[in-house]
Amino acid sequence: MNTDQPILRELNQRKSVRTFLPTAIEQEKLDALWAAATWAPSSRNAQEWHYYACMGSARERIAEVLSPGNHWALAAPLILGVVRDASIVNTVESREYGMYDVALSVMCLVVEAEHQGLRAHQMAGFSEAAFRRAFGIKDQETPVVMVAIGYEGGDGNLDPVAQQKEQRPRVRKSISEVVTMIRAEAP
Repeated sequence: MNTDQPILRELNQRKSVRTFLPTAIEQEKLDALWAAATWAPSSRNAQEWHYYACMGSARERIAEVLSPGNHWALAAPLILGVVRDASIVNTVESREYGMYDVALSVMCLVVEAEHQGLRAHQMAGFSEAAFRRAFGIKDQETPVVMVAIGYEGGDGNLDPVAQQKEQRPRVRKSISEVVTMIRAEAP
């Protein structure tokens, strides 16, 4: 357990690993990931997200997309490129909800991955231009994040910086640092 509070095991145990076994992900687990991503909450039910899933030798095209510090992800059996369809207008007052909706979809997928016994590592370290080339995405699609998914393990041949990151303890700010309670006075 990472927290003293009783929360879902999948949230409590989730971590972003940098080493993956070469084990293929079973089709029923992939189906569960796609369902979780699809059924995420979505403002106005716009569902602006789209996933490009690379498996097998298709992962080779990702090498030029990832920042050098994220090349460990190439060992994952599944690498996702996640985009937002910017042609969908989903604005309330001045707030654009599309990126929020994409993030909710990714979080649902990540929690489901954990539930399925998999690990997921989300990455912002990638080249947007290379992403566009590698996935052949549409002009209206905006690259948001990449996600490596697989079974945790293996040596990963991590560089010293990645090895150090992998060994760091998983910590979070205290609840008092992230929550401000505003209570009404009792009558």
